[in-house]
Amino acid sequence: MTLRELSEVLGLPLSAVSRYSNLRLLPSVESALRIIEGVLSKQVLSSILMKRITASRAGREATVYDITSAAGDPDVLHLVGEYVCMRSRGLFDAIVAPEVGGVTFATAVAMVSRKPLAIARRIRMGWERFAEIPVYRDPATVDYYYLNLDYLEGVSTAIIVDDFGVKGATISGFVEALESHGIEVKGVYLMVGVGGDWRRAHPRAEAILEIGL
Repeated sequence: MTLRELSEVLGLPLSAVSRYSNLRLLPSVESALRIIEGVLSKQVLSSILMKRITASRAGREATVYDITSAAGDPDVLHLVGEYVCMRSRGLFDAIVAPEVGGVTFATAVAMVSRKPLAIARRIRMGWERFAEIPVYRDPATVDYYYLNLDYLEGVSTAIIVDDFGVKGATISGFVEALESHGIEVKGVYLMVGVGGDWRRAHPRAEAILEIGL
């Protein structure tokens, strides 16, 4: 994130942000708390994410969103990791995420929270104890994820983290799998949620950036 972007989202003069960033001037405690609260607000984070997402048309109906820029930006990842920990208040034992899309986001949450991270793989890795997670894309299409249960030894509560959600099929599959193994899902956090179907997957599902269809 550039200093100019930070100045815009915080509503502070660029000169002040510049002095704060190079430690020529330190904000007061009150100002520092306001800055932290501002940076970690959903309004500011969603604005930051929106600037890093590109949308393109795929046919007449579908829109394809590319969030690579956001999911690979270390500054953005640190902020969204802090946001999830703030929203969840750290009341979970572990983070669970599907491989590929959700990995960088989930890793950021794990690094901030200092809680263990379990990644569900698309290919079973030969584990002795594992959960097979079916994800129903439509009545005729099902994908499978595999989660090593040894990573969740002693875990009673978890949050699910993913980068992107539309229909909520992945979330639903993960929630059902975790709960069937006695793990309470305390929340679901998406970097980007499109439409509203994903909300039905869990009562405490939320997205930092919400995009209407």
